[in-house]
Amino acid sequence: MTPAQHKALLLIGMMDARQGVYDAANAALKKVNQDFPATVEMIDGNVYRRLVEMLDEVLGDTIASYYLDEVRTMKDGGSITENDGRVWPIRNVDDVAAYVGRSK
Repeated sequence: MTPAQHKALLLIGMMDARQGVYDAANAALKKVNQDFPATVEMIDGNVYRRLVEMLDEVLGDTIASYYLDEVRTMKDGGSITENDGRVWPIRNVDDVAAYVGRSK
């Protein structure tokens, strides 16, 4: 694993943890006022999209966007099946790291 990939994985972990804080804040706002019109976001949507595109480029494939945009909202996580049939469970940042560090 390259130093850039290691730093990218640390960033994904931080983004994941921070999103949990924002999810809790939004849930608390909804308890105060169910009609609260806005959702508090961790980062501007355009900046987020560019950041995730860069993370995909550093880590390879589209693993960052898959994890950040899809897996985190799946009840039991996701998975990636390679052409040879090998299945990689993707449930957390450690699983992302295992997938990135795999032998191709």
